[in-house]
Amino acid sequence: MSRFSIGEVLALVSSHARTGVLVVKGPAISGTIHFDCGEARHCETKNLKGHEALRAILKRASSGTFYFRETNPPRLRTIDTPLSLIIMDLSERASAPAPESAPKRPKSKVSELLESR
Repeated sequence: MSRFSIGEVLALVSSHARTGVLVVKGPAISGTIHFDCGEARHCETKNLKGHEALRAILKRASSGTFYFRETNPPRLRTIDTPLSLIIMDLSERASAPAPESAPKRPKSKVSELLESR
């Protein structure tokens, strides 16, 4: 992951509508993201599944290795939000100022959508 960020890898898998599993191994987090036609449908880390696991991988996978293996579509479906919305939500949160220095701002529509699921 030294040449590509995890977001760039996910965008590549998504844009090419690939079906399979992305295996991520790093010192901070390891896990799998299962895709069906370019959309993340299931994700697992050691302790998390679904949206929480995907968010954790996106936030913490900054070094390590990854590989993509084409497989059948995943049987488990723990993610139903489009990958583009999940990535956009993380980008919004990352660019927000620290809570102690910023005035309280309303939640984005993307955050509201993700929290309602």
